[in-house]
Amino acid sequence: MSDRAVPRRGFDTLTRWLLGAQCRSHRGRALVAMLTIALGVGLGYAVQLINGAAFNGIASIHHPGYIATTQATTHEQITDEPR
Repeated sequence: MSDRAVPRRGFDTLTRWLLGAQCRSHRGRALVAMLTIALGVGLGYAVQLINGAAFNGIASIHHPGYIATTQATTHEQITDEPR
């Protein structure tokens, strides 16, 4: 590697100039790309939230203090007599 460092200010100016030219020449394409990235990030975050909620729901079932909210019932009368 070289001991000479690239001046940060020159790099920032070049980057800003190139990105600005790209956005000016393809405004619609740049806008669609930004919206697509934002949509992807939002959907990824939604999936993460749903998976977290599902994991917490499953984990609570195996917790020792879990109380069932449903009860199994039968319509037949239970008797001790054999049929």
